[in-house]
Amino acid sequence: MLPNLHALRFFLALIVVLFHVPTISQTLGFAHYADAPIFHKGELSVFYFFTLSGFLIIRLIYVELLETNTINFLRFYKRRAARILPPYLLVLGVGLFLYHFLLPYLGIPFAVDYGLIEALFYNIFFLSNVFKTIYPDIGGILSVLWSIGVEEQFYLLCPPLMLLFKKQLNRFLMGTICLLFAVFYFYPSFYQFDNFFFYFAFGGLIGMLAIQEKLNWLTKLTIQIILLLLFVISFFTNLLELLPPLAYHFTTMLISGLLIYTISHQPIWAIQNKWVNALGKISYGIYLYHMIVLTGVLFILQKAIAFGFVLSDFQQILLINTATISITIWVAWLSNKYFESLFYRKP
Repeated sequence: MLPNLHALRFFLALIVVLFHVPTISQTLGFAHYADAPIFHKGELSVFYFFTLSGFLIIRLIYVELLETNTINFLRFYKRRAARILPPYLLVLGVGLFLYHFLLPYLGIPFAVDYGLIEALFYNIFFLSNVFKTIYPDIGGILSVLWSIGVEEQFYLLCPPLMLLFKKQLNRFLMGTICLLFAVFYFYPSFYQFDNFFFYFAFGGLIGMLAIQEKLNWLTKLTIQIILLLLFVISFFTNLLELLPPLAYHFTTMLISGLLIYTISHQPIWAIQNKWVNALGKISYGIYLYHMIVLTGVLFILQKAIAFGFVLSDFQQILLINTATISITIWVAWLSNKYFESLFYRKP
């Protein structure tokens, strides 16, 4: 069991929530606060999630290749589908029902410029990132699904490519990273769908090199402190945003991959708090469900204000953030315990 990764997952999911709360609050005319850089790091958190997925999934497949010289594709895809698809499809269903049926029924204006069949096609066939790019105003609940689409594309491509290049995986991943950045330089429009697969590839390369014990030098105290400082700078300042897009992604890729290794292999300290680890385990639910919860919180508050409920700007901000985060955690816990576990529980 690798330490600290559950804590990292929860932190990243929480940052996504903090990114969306003021954005959606402002859109609906509520008081909001987003002056600190930490409230603008939602996409950065997703990129870290990409690196973490590559680190864990490619590492897992690599271990299987070492032990069996092959990959059990059926088992891999069944596990990924059981873990990813149930809450993903639930959120998709809630979003489509809300925007296409419930809001029109309640007489609440919300412009929908895409068809229901079209939405189902893109999202069921793992192209939710393409769907969001073509139709930017799909609604907040559906907007969070874009990154899951990119993850699913990675899951589909990764096992067959690793089996094909199993005798030279290190070179394959390094070559893939170089190729993807060359595409970024010469043909940047390829990434209009936010399909930044180099994060997965680099995370996977780090995971494999860790098993090969070629990264022990990264566990030195000085290097760990530097990486932690770079992590803090990334999330609590806007310094990295001063870089051109290619340099920004390359730097973020390096920091995220190396940081994940250092905090999970002989780290300075290991977070062993059971509550933090529990929150990390439900981080996927926190990420997926928070927009549904936020939409509900703002709707109820809007109705309460219409009936004369008076709050200062500070009270609005505090109430919206507190209610959204706490209810989202509760919903994610319920989902994990009573819904998601039904699909991946062993008989």
